[in-house]
Amino acid sequence: MDSATTSLPVPSESFALPRLRIAPYVWMASAAFLCRLALLLYARTFQFPAATPPLPSTFDFGFETGSIAASIATGHGFSSPFGVASGPTAWIAPIYPFLCAAIFKVLGVFTVASAIAILAMNSLFSAVTCMTIYLTCERTVGRQVGLWAGWMWAVVPFFMRWPTTWVWDMSLSALLMSLLFLCALELRRTTSCKKWLGWGLLWGIAALTNPALLAFLPVSAAWLAYHLRRKWREIGPLMAVAALGCFVVVAPWLVRNRLVFGEYVFIRGNFGFEFHLGNYHGSNGLGWFKRHPTQNESILAQYLGLGERAFVVEHARQGMEFVRRYPGEFVQLCLRRFTVFWDGTSLNYVTHDEWRPWMYLSLSLLTLWGLVLAIGQKVPGSILAAGLLLLYPVPYYLAFVNVRYRHTIEPEMLILSVYFLYETVRHFKAKMAGKNLRKAGRLENPPDKVCCAGFGRSSRWGRS
Repeated sequence: MDSATTSLPVPSESFALPRLRIAPYVWMASAAFLCRLALLLYARTFQFPAATPPLPSTFDFGFETGSIAASIATGHGFSSPFGVASGPTAWIAPIYPFLCAAIFKVLGVFTVASAIAILAMNSLFSAVTCMTIYLTCERTVGRQVGLWAGWMWAVVPFFMRWPTTWVWDMSLSALLMSLLFLCALELRRTTSCKKWLGWGLLWGIAALTNPALLAFLPVSAAWLAYHLRRKWREIGPLMAVAALGCFVVVAPWLVRNRLVFGEYVFIRGNFGFEFHLGNYHGSNGLGWFKRHPTQNESILAQYLGLGERAFVVEHARQGMEFVRRYPGEFVQLCLRRFTVFWDGTSLNYVTHDEWRPWMYLSLSLLTLWGLVLAIGQKVPGSILAAGLLLLYPVPYYLAFVNVRYRHTIEPEMLILSVYFLYETVRHFKAKMAGKNLRKAGRLENPPDKVCCAGFGRSSRWGRS
């Protein structure tokens, strides 16, 4: 019997293993996290600062957030925002202090390890924001702008300051706001009940992180209602589902406040005090912190003596009394705060600060020009961005401002700024190309058409 030769199949030369394609924002986020981690370790921002009387030495690391987190971690609940035992509080929103408390529980209260872990957590939130920036650009101003904006957020030191230096919710708030903006862009084309419920749940998480984010809620809801106006029968039920999702998340904390204080208190109940902090006769409008319990022993004693609710109500009364007696001065203070929010001049009151007002003003001006261009070119989401920039700062105009409050909307500001720069460069490139063609005698179109072709309108992202 002849032996049959069995030939094994030979793989084709063209055969190749599939490549693992990694999204650009993964590289951005990885670089962003490593840069922030390196910065906080190099600058040693995890070290505990010197004590500021009348409070303990650990208070200036985390301020009210750190104090409440320590209270939670040591079994005293959500209480004592000023480093001394003072009972339950609603001085700030709960989610971020609970995250810090979890780290304290594992790594120790006010230890170097816990300090590094908290700032690394902030850096992670900031790094993940690269993803929302890139995906937002893909749906609005284009992928190229997304690449530039994402990498700028990742590696430019200006955007690394707050994640690496402050134990506060700024980085998480910026991530949540950019995610809410991205979700609104997605929901304009869907009536999926599940997705709208998820949007509502996300709003609940945002509210429990930073109630100031709620200023964007009416804008996004109205914008979505407009885009789904042809499906008007479904808008009401979808909004109701989203509202239910938000309420389910927020309700337990509202119930807790009602039980603890014996009255209905919203998520964060200190706005009356904050309002008075920036509004009194002779105020500079920026909030004089010698009137704050953390800087003034008599004010701290008043807080401890009255209790938090009575303390806030009393200061709200004094603030409103100032408005009634000096309405013109109040308007002037609001206008001053409007200016300071965008130009960063409050940094002039801070010594030895590497960040200067011109940096904040430059980003603000580029944002304005980018927004005007985006609205003019009918870029998808441009009206939504305008509403965000218009309404988010309003509570700060009324109370007082700080440069860190703006970080929440800086991802959207960066997108608009990079969009303006990108379109400007594209415009001048087209203009120079037109000049070169004219010199060669090969141009048939009039010059004005060539110039227009390079500015915005030719974008494949079209109009909304």
